[in-house]
Amino acid sequence: MKVVRIAIIVLILSGLSEGTMASSVGAGVAVVEITPPVTQKLAGYRAERRAQKVHDPLFARILLLRTEDVSLAIIASDLYHLQLPGLVDRIGKELRIKNTILTGSHNHSAPALSSMNSGTAWANETERKILKGVAAANEHLFSAKIAASQGSLVAGHNNRIVKDDGTVQERWMNPNEESTGPIDPTVTVLRVSEERTGKLRAILVNYSCQPAILGPDSHEISAEYPGALARFIQAELGNDVACLFTTGASAQICPFESRLSGPGAFVVIEKMGQRLGREVVRLVRNSAIEAVIDIRVQQRRISFSKQNGSEDPSLVISTVLINESIALVAVPAEMFVEFQMSLNMRSPIPRTVMLSNAYSSGPLSMGTIPTIAAAVEGGFGSDSDTVSWIGAGEAIVDEAIIQLYWFLGKLDDLPRGRRVVELPDLRSP
Repeated sequence: MKVVRIAIIVLILSGLSEGTMASSVGAGVAVVEITPPVTQKLAGYRAERRAQKVHDPLFARILLLRTEDVSLAIIASDLYHLQLPGLVDRIGKELRIKNTILTGSHNHSAPALSSMNSGTAWANETERKILKGVAAANEHLFSAKIAASQGSLVAGHNNRIVKDDGTVQERWMNPNEESTGPIDPTVTVLRVSEERTGKLRAILVNYSCQPAILGPDSHEISAEYPGALARFIQAELGNDVACLFTTGASAQICPFESRLSGPGAFVVIEKMGQRLGREVVRLVRNSAIEAVIDIRVQQRRISFSKQNGSEDPSLVISTVLINESIALVAVPAEMFVEFQMSLNMRSPIPRTVMLSNAYSSGPLSMGTIPTIAAAVEGGFGSDSDTVSWIGAGEAIVDEAIIQLYWFLGKLDDLPRGRRVVELPDLRSP
């Protein structure tokens, strides 16, 4: 087993922080189709695959949040990756939106789009469409209310089975839905409505399971189960409701039925999209909505020093806090599910989710990041083809927790904690 090990993890924090404003937020929503042409290379499975037909279209869905001091565009796409530093720069310069998060659902039936493979006619047109969509959302802002709620759905399994002898078996198919772990069944929904009319405009769904029902033998472009989810949401809640899907930490989490091909695979896709959709609709209809009065955004660069003295790898994470009730941590890598669970358990914010495969600035994706334990065990996520640094995921979670406490005013800028509430004097009188 070949793994790159860290000598030291150094947090080099040159951050970008925005303030808050005690008033309703302006929100904008847009949806643009970004379906690539047939013959486009499909991502995933480490195989050379070219699309032969389009089964269903791909979209980029845009949610823009603005106050007087804060600006944030979240762009959720049906692509495997969406990592375009040039697009982030243009959104910032041309539209004066200081923070942008580009996400791909890690859909294995779509292309990846990054600066490494940009320049084609489709890539240029996709960038133009997304920029135009963000501009449209920016031009049609509405005063928004927001609701955040969480539910649960077990619709996937962990593909790493640690056997009694300590070796790891990779299991990609689990049609009988047998229990495996760890998994995170949490479904998190962010609901955005017009403050004046109460009309639902957008929902952001975060769920930790990769869109990988279609397998390496499939040559059809599809939005996978997030596309089926969006169709279900529109049928239930209105055709003009934008459903943004973001993948949680789920590097080793697959649908129970995966790596399929043919017409039967799309039956499974619709079934899973509807299962998730029913839970999302339940959460939307039962969530208490409130005005958005507080948004905070912070970007931090984390650098990792390697033993051999070569170039230090780094990444930038973005932490978003809304109303001190929901937090988003965007990471440009495929994170093991344990990191989402650790983040949730340790966070001071009631609902904290990790947006895996989410680019906001700096270097491109680091690939798959396993836990230290998984790197020791070997198997999927820690082999020689994986771009990873042992301890990187743990450092990312630590930094996110630091940022959330900093948002709450419980840490100063020094490299130490600051006691906010003095301990009581427990001595007898």
